[in-house]
Amino acid sequence: MSPPSLTKRGFYSPGSPADVPSPDGSNDSAIESCYSGTPPPSENVPAPRKRKAVDKESEQYKARRERNNEAVRKSRAKSKLKRLQTDTQLKQLQSDKSRLELQVEMLQKELHLIRSWVGQQPKMEPGEAEAAQTGGGTVSAISPKHAK
Repeated sequence: MSPPSLTKRGFYSPGSPADVPSPDGSNDSAIESCYSGTPPPSENVPAPRKRKAVDKESEQYKARRERNNEAVRKSRAKSKLKRLQTDTQLKQLQSDKSRLELQVEMLQKELHLIRSWVGQQPKMEPGEAEAAQTGGGTVSAISPKHAK
């Protein structure tokens, strides 16, 4: 048995295939073929497929090409329709977004106006606020400046 040697990648490899024992104690051809660089023989590997020679003048070929061309036209028309529908939906959604943004802006201005108006109201005592909510008492909801 020869001593192990260091490979290019820094791994130790045994000296020769004959030096490596197989699990059952014999040296079978599969282990030897792994070390020799040739793959083990395989019976189930299919041969590469070769293209069939096609007669481009045959009626069968022409019919197949015509069906394929029709399928391509149909597929492209379908994708174009879908793209147009998506564009239409996009424009509608952008329009809705703009309308809603304007509505939000108007409501924010209205809220700011109401808050500023509420801020000008005289502050009520807790008892007066309850009386105003229940409708009792003589507390006026109009500030003294605006009362006639």
